[in-house]
Amino acid sequence: MRRIGIVALACKLLIKLWKYLEKGSIPEGACLKPSCLPDPG
Repeated sequence: MRRIGIVALACKLLIKLWKYLEKGSIPEGACLKPSCLPDPG
């Protein structure tokens, strides 16, 4: 059962990576720049 979960997660990640590379669409919750981190000050 654990292997099925790992394979399912890997498939989701591959699909998101493919969409990003093909269309440039960033997955929800992704942060590509340090500026999207909370301001420490």
